[in-house]
Order: sequence, then structure tokens, then C-alpha cells
Amino acid sequence: MIKAVGAPGHGSKLYDNSAMENLLKSIESIRRFRASQFDLIKAGLKADGDVVSINMAFLKAGTPSPTVSQLTPIVHLIDQTCIM
Repeated sequence: MIKAVGAPGHGSKLYDNSAMENLLKSIESIRRFRASQFDLIKAGLKADGDVVSINMAFLKAGTPSPTVSQLTPIVHLIDQTCIM
């Protein structure tokens, strides 16, 4: 599970280190790893069951109104054998 925290932003205001920016950094890192695993399959270096598959299964974000607090996206990732 990944929990990204930061300023939620409001209206037209932009903040550094927002929860979304922090979440996207993690997702991009995971995307690069997933692509490297898929490249191994496409190159014929590994079989489907010989790589680690990471897929986003759930994303929860925000806080219920009318409370004002930080945006907290949560991503649950499933590690599984790659099945094509």
C-alpha cells in the first residue's frame, strides 16, 4: 500500500508537494519497473510466469465534505505472477 500525503490545493491555487504530485512519483517508478518486466517477456528472455506483475487494483482519494484536511490518495498494489 502506498499512502501519499501533501497539500490538497484549492480552487486555482497550486502548491508544491501536493498529494497528487507525491503519488505520481511513486506510480511512475512502479510503471518503469512494470515496463522493464514486460520488456523481458517481449524480448523472449522470460516466460509469462517468470516475471513480477504489478497492477493498480484500488485508488482511494480525498476527504468527505465539509471537512478540510489533506488529500490522501491510497493505492493498493497486487504482486502476482504475470499472466498474459
